[in-house]
Amino acid sequence: MPLSRSVMKEEEMNDPGKKYGALALSLCLGGLLLAVLIGMIARFYGYDADMPAYFIFLGFQIGGFVLGIVSRQEVLGKTAYITSAVAGVLSIVLLS
Repeated sequence: MPLSRSVMKEEEMNDPGKKYGALALSLCLGGLLLAVLIGMIARFYGYDADMPAYFIFLGFQIGGFVLGIVSRQEVLGKTAYITSAVAGVLSIVLLS
């Protein structure tokens, strides 16, 4: 017996994979913006906060990568773990 459209939408909305995928992508992009913002504000006030901003960036990227792996069946999850992996690896390559 096929489910009605409303029941299917409720099941899709209650799927934790979609929530984790959106959260993973938010962590990935939010960590990038937060690190840039911290670096810019610290420079404005004359402080050197490059490494703390970088560690915040890496922490958010690792969180986004892990949640992206958990929700890799969803489009947002795949996007999150690919984006966070590329950003993390590129940042390490650029620092060395």
